[in-house]
Amino acid sequence: MNKKGMEMWQIVLMILMLLLIFFGFLFYGGISDKLGDLFGTLKMLM
Repeated sequence: MNKKGMEMWQIVLMILMLLLIFFGFLFYGGISDKLGDLFGTLKMLM
């Protein structure tokens, strides 16, 4: 049972890591786009 629990945790951790990386890339792209818009508006105001 202990070994199976460890395997389950490893699988869950792997899936979580993959999801984090996937969403991280999506989020990073969105943030960089938003930052670009923000800097553009700041330059327009200045």
